[in-house]
Amino acid sequence: MAITAWAFATAGVAAEPLFRAIAKEAPRRIGEFSSQAMANTAWAFATAGVAAEALFKAIAVETSRRIGEFNPQDMANTAWAFACVGYKQHQIFRDLSSTIRVCDLTEIVQSQLYVVALYMQLEWPDLHVPLSVQLKSFRSKYSRNNRAPSPSQLQHDVSTMFKQMGWVHTFEHVTAEGFSLDLAQPKSKLAVEVDGPSHYLKDGGAYVVNGATRLKSRLLQSFGWTIAHVAFFDWNHRSESERRQLVATKLTELALPVAIEEAVAVNDGPRANAVADTEAKDDDHGPAAASNVLSGEEAADLMTPEPEPTPITPVIAHELNVTENEPVDAEDTPCLEELISTTTRVKRRRKGRRKAKSSVPRAWRQTAVTFVLAAAFGSYAVCVAYFLAARWRQNVSITTAAVVCPMD
Repeated sequence: MAITAWAFATAGVAAEPLFRAIAKEAPRRIGEFSSQAMANTAWAFATAGVAAEALFKAIAVETSRRIGEFNPQDMANTAWAFACVGYKQHQIFRDLSSTIRVCDLTEIVQSQLYVVALYMQLEWPDLHVPLSVQLKSFRSKYSRNNRAPSPSQLQHDVSTMFKQMGWVHTFEHVTAEGFSLDLAQPKSKLAVEVDGPSHYLKDGGAYVVNGATRLKSRLLQSFGWTIAHVAFFDWNHRSESERRQLVATKLTELALPVAIEEAVAVNDGPRANAVADTEAKDDDHGPAAASNVLSGEEAADLMTPEPEPTPITPVIAHELNVTENEPVDAEDTPCLEELISTTTRVKRRRKGRRKAKSSVPRAWRQTAVTFVLAAAFGSYAVCVAYFLAARWRQNVSITTAAVVCPMD
């Protein structure tokens, strides 16, 4: 049973009928479970989000009785599972933490125990256990092992839409507790989490939020954050108006006044309609809430599509002393045609100068060839003819260069 539950949770499948059947049978046979089997079962049910109060009570009693059999990883998995389901009896946490030796814990285990310690601190502030003492040390391990990956395109798209709707925010904010938030207003403690597939399990055709995401949200809410979630399946394959409707709904969840009807019709006219409610200052949320949304004119300016920057070529980049492929703003630089023309003239001028500078050594070479011919053929007439022809060709070359690229 334990292996089956663990396998389904690891595969991201929340088969609720299966978990219900295990939850009904396992408490009666919990004595047959090894310490690892109990840890895996608790972790699987917490990850799948299936309520099983009788099962967790049975695991708590059996764990306290056989605490010496648990290795550090089993203890961390069990403690995390009980914190994830919001277990209210602190005895199991006391028993698990009393046997933990930090020197035996890997960084991953310490990172896992950090959220357990936070949960215990919030639930029982006066409960002094080894986990509470190690909170600061665990936090550094959590931050190191939970660095946010590179933001996805989904996250960028959602952020852009929220900005267009008037909500100014910080991208990838890290809280004082070490939690990473996708979009946030730190001062007002408002945040939007953009949840991709890794935040969910599948149950038939439905998606179920996994235990780690639920625990993180619950802890953040305990620290005073208001959080709205944008799920990938609510965003993908939606029209522009549907996405704006979704964003307007999420802004409402954050207690921000937004005119949803205007948000849906934002692209109907030549210029976008105002997204922020101009009467927001008079509503029940007061000026503090209204200040989070831009005025109508500012929102319209934000939603006006900006012209595509002109790509910069390598030659022009060298002349402007900027990096290749850096966009050039048309208002801050000369006309591209004029710039290209100037660059071309400079290159031709440099080429003409190189020709002029090479005339002296070439003349010496031609003189040397003249004397060699004189010695070989004994005829100065042939030598003089060669010398004059060579000088005439060189003068023509120099004159041509000067005509093409007049030197200033």
